[in-house]
Parts: sequence; C-alpha cells; structure tokens
Amino acid sequence: MKLATPRIAASLGLVFLMLAGCAGESGPERPGPPVDPSGDIAMTAAQPFTAFPQEDVNTLNEIRRKLVYRCMAEAGFPAYRQENLAMPARVSSLLNLERHIVGWASERHARAQGFGSDAPPTPVEIVSFDAGHDKLLDGCVADAGARIGPKFKRTIDLATDLANTLSAERVEVFDTAKYKELNASVLACLSGKGFDADERTREDIGARPEAFGVKTGGLAEMSEPVLKREPGTIEVIPAQPARRYVPTAEEADLAAAMFTCQTETGALTDLRTLVNDAQRTAWTRHEDDLANLKTDLTTLLKTATTLL
Repeated sequence: MKLATPRIAASLGLVFLMLAGCAGESGPERPGPPVDPSGDIAMTAAQPFTAFPQEDVNTLNEIRRKLVYRCMAEAGFPAYRQENLAMPARVSSLLNLERHIVGWASERHARAQGFGSDAPPTPVEIVSFDAGHDKLLDGCVADAGARIGPKFKRTIDLATDLANTLSAERVEVFDTAKYKELNASVLACLSGKGFDADERTREDIGARPEAFGVKTGGLAEMSEPVLKREPGTIEVIPAQPARRYVPTAEEADLAAAMFTCQTETGALTDLRTLVNDAQRTAWTRHEDDLANLKTDLTTLLKTATTLL
C-alpha cells in the first residue's frame, strides 16, 4: 500500500522533534470548548519562538495542497474536488507547553487541561492502492512545487531543519543547576501534598504524571476509518473535527497541585524565565538563518498567492 502524498500534503505540518501535547489512553468525550480557552495563549505569548514563521510555512503548504488537488481532479480523480478543511491557525508547534514547567494560566486551567493538549481538526485525506494514481500524483506534486518557485523544497526543508534544531537546543535549560533547584522545591512541595515521584522515572521523563504513578487521560475518541484496501482503488478518509484532551480525575488533581506548588514556592516566574531565556539563546544562535528563511518565505508567498 502507498499512502497518497496528499494525505501528507493535506496538513503538511513540520516534523518537529518535540511535539506539543500528548495523547494517552482515550478518555470519555467531553463536548464544548476548553474551560479556559485563553490559557494556552497566555502561556505562549511571551515566548521567543512565537516569532518562528510557521504560519508562512503553513500557508505555502496549503497552497501546494490545493494545487495538487486541482491537478489530480483535472487528471480524472473527482475525489480530489471535495471541500477540505483548511488547517487552523494556532500557536507554533515549536512551543511545546511543558505543563509541569510553564503550562497553566491558573488552577482552573490546570484542572481542565491536565498535562495534555487538544487536537486540531484534520482535513479530508486520500489513501491510494492504485499505482497509476500514484504516478500521476508524483507529477502533480512536483509541478505544484515548481510553480510556487524553484526554492520551494529547499525553503521548506530549511524551515524543518531550523525548527528541529531550535526545539532540541531549547531543552538545554533542563540541565542547569537553577532549573534543578527550582524543580526540587516544587517536588518537595508536591510530596507534602501526597504526590511522591519515582526518581528513576522522573529522571527519564520529567515531572509528568507517569512519574507519580498517575494515569493520564487522552483525546476524545473518534471513529477510525475502515479501509477496503482493494488494488487499483483510492479511498477517502473524511475530515475530523477538533478533539478535546480530557485528563483523568487523578491527573487533574496532580496538575492543580503542581500549579499550586509552583506558585507557593515562587518557582513559577523563574521557571518561565528560564524557558524563555533558553528559547532566546537558541534563536540568537540561528538568527541569520532565520532571517534568510523569512525572506525566502516572503518571496515564495508573493508567487504562490497568485496561483489559486
């Protein structure tokens, strides 16, 4: 089986080493928006990585997807004429909200969100079991990139490499004496509230729920598509709506206690400062490459926006 490129091109998010949020075991569906929808925005607004031009990358990838879909529809595959959900604007994927460090705006927000993140909606996707389709698709993908500009692939690759590099360098903060001191004060406070971490597990994964023996929640369940997988055919996977991350009751209690301990010990402000300083240091190391990336993206967008 070969997955059709538009299954990737439909979303075309950058491949980051550090991904935002987590999806543990599926929890019960909870309708409605997050209790504190501004909480994540408040936690990320001051972070230097918000300047990463991910929306430019997303826009270029969305234009390429539409060009590929148009090309495939004209080549005789009407499934590609379907309306597709555009990927929503959101905080850069570079901004991994380490909930156990800087990730809640309030105790209420901590209880509602736990240690996870909501999942955005996904567009219609197409899966191919047809070699003829795949050959045409490769041509449409190449043509779409060429129409956007000769530097399209190189620019997207550079964006991916820089995103991964920045994200990897940012975690250097966790190996500093200051971070370990602040972390120790929060852990001592949590122990006093009945949450004791297994040291070996905590050293491996950080102060996440699993280190305290706490079961995590997960994303609200969705129906999984059943594929026929017949040779010479393509199949359409419907668009999926956004899904809430639903913490377990124990996870919500731990998150609330951790936020309280961060506040009571005075560690919260210092923890956020450490993370932002680490981001700023990583950004400065690659400032020239980031400036060049922004220039190339702007040039490509001028052409790309005229193609639809």
